Amino acid sequence: MHLDTNTKRMTLSLARLSSGSKIVQPQDDDAGLAQSMKLDTKITRLDASISNNTNFRSMLQTQDGLAQKIQKALY
Repeated sequence: MHLDTNTKRMTLSLARLSSGSKIVQPQDDDAGLAQSMKLDTKITRLDASISNNTNFRSMLQTQDGLAQKIQKALY
């Protein structure tokens, strides 16, 4: 009984030491996991924002090209 408990604790401690991370499993640090999830969400939103900006820039370039062709056609 005590051997199993101590073996599990030792395994968890070794996993933390070998990974260099405080959080090896979600139950290790609930607050740290919550912060990590918030950061992941912010990164995902920033990636989506960058993609949206790139798409908008492409749309503006297309419209600019069309406006230039119309201007040449009118003159």
